[in-house]
Amino acid sequence: MTATPEPATAVPPRSHGFTPTLTWRGGFWLALVIPMSGLTLIGYEVGAVGAWGALAIWLGTSVIALLQNFIYAELAGMHLGASGGIAIYASRIWSRYFSPLGGILGWGYWAGWSLTLAVVSLVIGDLVQAQWFPHVTGTINVLGNHVGLPTYIAAAVVVGVYLINISGLRPVINTNIVIAAALALLAGVCIIGPIAAGDLHGKLTFTAGHGAGTIVITLLTWGFVASWTSYGTEIAATFTPEYRNPKTDVARALRSSALLMIVVVGLSTTILPAAVGQGEIASNPIGFFATLTTKLLGSAFGGVAIAIVCAAQIIALGSATSDSGRALYGMAADGLTVRQLHKLNRAGQPARGMTVDLVFNLAVLFLVSNVAGIIFASNLGYLLSVVFALAGFLLLRAVAPDAERAIRLRAAWIPVAALLVLFNIVMIAIGFTHPALVGYGGGTEQLISLSVIVVGLLSYFFARYVQLGVRGKALWRETPAAAQPGLAAAQAGIRAADGPQ
Repeated sequence: MTATPEPATAVPPRSHGFTPTLTWRGGFWLALVIPMSGLTLIGYEVGAVGAWGALAIWLGTSVIALLQNFIYAELAGMHLGASGGIAIYASRIWSRYFSPLGGILGWGYWAGWSLTLAVVSLVIGDLVQAQWFPHVTGTINVLGNHVGLPTYIAAAVVVGVYLINISGLRPVINTNIVIAAALALLAGVCIIGPIAAGDLHGKLTFTAGHGAGTIVITLLTWGFVASWTSYGTEIAATFTPEYRNPKTDVARALRSSALLMIVVVGLSTTILPAAVGQGEIASNPIGFFATLTTKLLGSAFGGVAIAIVCAAQIIALGSATSDSGRALYGMAADGLTVRQLHKLNRAGQPARGMTVDLVFNLAVLFLVSNVAGIIFASNLGYLLSVVFALAGFLLLRAVAPDAERAIRLRAAWIPVAALLVLFNIVMIAIGFTHPALVGYGGGTEQLISLSVIVVGLLSYFFARYVQLGVRGKALWRETPAAAQPGLAAAQAGIRAADGPQ
């Protein structure tokens, strides 16, 4: 092609309405949700595929996440005013070819982050009941779902995190710092303690199956589940408009959080099983921290360890609420969902989007029995946003190689991005079709995954056709603003009417 391409995204810059107050360290603390959550989740893979299998899954997906974050940094530098992260980048890039894809990717990305609230809060509820209220086992039946003390605790946690988030971003960051410090202390005891004591006698095994084909399928299926966590350091890009110096801060936050993830999973998947034993981890994939702490420091510290692990989950909830609320806000700004979600409260937070998350997750907690299965279902939409963001990087390098980029990667990253796209497509295909290998999903969850596509399309067409009055070809392909002044004017109206209060 010799013709001069249109601007990189063929979409005019949007006014985001956020006050730029974040440094890269603030972005790092918000993204800390991922390394800290990873520390408390590796036990499931250790029990299923052995310590070496867990190392392959977590270290592999974490290294891939680091590579992807380099690419996201370039995309973020081309969309400095875009709130909503990688799904919005992908939507803007591909809208020139098929605009409704933005609704699918946006809602898929939102579901991946939003459902974190239900699952993680329920983990907290289960841990609290097991540690301090083991005899409170009564339940009531709510439309076939057995609701007990863990559900009530989970609901209280979700509401508390919501109240913190709508109060501003600084309380979320401060909460993350305090809890991360406590978890770092626990990690130091559990990882450095056994090394110092020379108490690493547990045998590490690899139990991912027999035969190359079986092993690859097993690891990729577990990778499909683990990527929901390990890829999540991309959350640092969601806050791009809120950095003081986004051209440098977003890249530093993305890379530092991904590097920490690699260190955490590398140490925890090997040291912890060697210290406490794979059998103990398999039977108690989160609570084994109490066993190990008791072994090292005495029985009085077992409950303290569980309390810190529960607090670590609150980091995940706070950052997930911030991310998913901004995802809805960015979608509304781009005309991908209802315009009413494009509004900030007096604290500068997308409170309406966060309220949608709150109501949705409370409904999931009380009405859905297999929450983990729902998370399996949400992975498809989330990983599709990953694939299209990476492929969008390749597309922009092909059709707009000279477009302005605040961060420009070397040409060597082009084949790297192509390999990452291929890997993720293969992982999605295998993971989505083999849910029985991880026990987290089945036919129902697969249908729920596909329903995200339907929701995304309905949301898109309602926003564009009903609220913005877009007609004809502009519904399907977004051309430059000069070619569709009606859409540009409607979007400007959203910004004027729904800006900060």
